[in-house]
Amino acid sequence: MFKAQVSQLVSERTADRVRLTQVEDELAQARNDLETTRADYTHQVEALRKQQGEELRELAALSSSLPTRQMTFDIRKNQKAEVTPGVSFQLTNIDVRRRRFDGWIESSPGSQRISIQKQGVWSPVVFYPGEHGKPLVIVVTSLDQKGAVGHLLMPTSDGTTGQADFISSTDGQASSKEVPSGSGGSVAAP
Repeated sequence: MFKAQVSQLVSERTADRVRLTQVEDELAQARNDLETTRADYTHQVEALRKQQGEELRELAALSSSLPTRQMTFDIRKNQKAEVTPGVSFQLTNIDVRRRRFDGWIESSPGSQRISIQKQGVWSPVVFYPGEHGKPLVIVVTSLDQKGAVGHLLMPTSDGTTGQADFISSTDGQASSKEVPSGSGGSVAAP
């Protein structure tokens, strides 16, 4: 009986060693998979940063070549804000962690309205107000739980920016300030 018990204990110990070896192999495989995933993620982030840098340079070149004026805005979530006369912007959802937002842009109440879904910070939204309107570019540069700050790029009528081109917000929830392009104001980047 004693030999049978010893034999059973030896069998159990052997089985435990086999299971331990399997668990160690699985753990090693999981570590390898994690390292591969980390390397892929790092590579993707580096590629995205490189792409953002290229898009920033392209937008900066385009912005400096076109006669535009740049206005900053600060809007609150779920509050319609007029970012320039006849053009309203509203944020309906903000995902600070992923740096994305949802909302809409509308020209002349009821005239034209476009929806914005999962738009990234620094990604431009091109908007053509009216049938013959010149393009406006809205870029959100930072988000928090309460709202967003960004820029509105608008073409000037004669290629210069002067006192006659000054636009201010008429909505108490938004504040706009003109920053002529090329005069030290930051340029929106995708």
